[in-house]
Parts: sequence; C-alpha cells; structure tokens
Amino acid sequence: MSDLWIIFLTSFFTILAGLLLLVVTKIFEVFCIDPVKAFRGTVGEIEYLLSFHANRYADPTGIKREILEGVSIDIRDKGSKLMSTAYSLPTLKIIRKRAKLPNLIDIREASSHLIYISNAILQETSDPQQRIDSIKQKVCSIRKLLRIDNTKTS
Repeated sequence: MSDLWIIFLTSFFTILAGLLLLVVTKIFEVFCIDPVKAFRGTVGEIEYLLSFHANRYADPTGIKREILEGVSIDIRDKGSKLMSTAYSLPTLKIIRKRAKLPNLIDIREASSHLIYISNAILQETSDPQQRIDSIKQKVCSIRKLLRIDNTKTS
C-alpha cells in the first residue's frame, strides 16, 4: 500500500468515526437529555404556578369565582402536563438516578395532588379551614414529591 492510500483511509475512517459519534450523541440528546429538560421545565412551571397563585388557593374565600376558575384550569393543566412529560422520560435507571428524577409513582401522586387542588379551589364547604389546610398539605407534598427545594437560591 502506498502512503497516499494510507492517508486516504485514515482520513476516511476519521470522518466516518466523527459522523458516527455525531449520530450517537444526537440520538442520546433526543431520547435522554431533551425529555429531562422538558420535565424539569414543567416542574419549574408548577413551582411558579404554586407560588404565583398561592394567595388564591391558600384562602379562596372572597375571591371571584371567575378568577378561581382560571386558577383551577391553570393548575389542572400543569398536573396533566406533568404526567405527559413524565412518560417521555428515559426509563434507564442510571440516567434517572444521575438526573435526580423522581420516580413515576411520585410524579403520578404529585399530578393527582394538583388535580385535587384544582377541584378543591372551586368547592363550597361548610368548613373552609379544613379545605385550606388540606390544600396547603397537598402543596407541601407536591414540592416534596417533585424534589422542589425552596431553600436553593440562584
């Protein structure tokens, strides 16, 4: 084999290896990294929603029903979105552990708590304090289940 042929083969296999590496990393990004980013974005939206609407769901008495209906729809929407993004997460345990993702059971429970809150906001009860306490307990549970740490600062 001539030196020119060896240089050609070396160049060809280097380019081929580079393309193979590009394809493998793109597949990993699409199936592992992007779903985790979407899930974390949804968890961030839920934390924002819980903080933004805290004055409305913490004590919904005296607030116009139209406003409460909007809050209820927002919370239910995020609960549903949480489950849809959870099902796109990678199932490999090593990736879930490395990304510090909650398990599917915790995500499903957090989603059901969000839906409970969206329903409880609109319910008329004889004991509003019990409803308020129940909603506050569910919010704390959601933050724990989704591993939202309120002590972190940017």
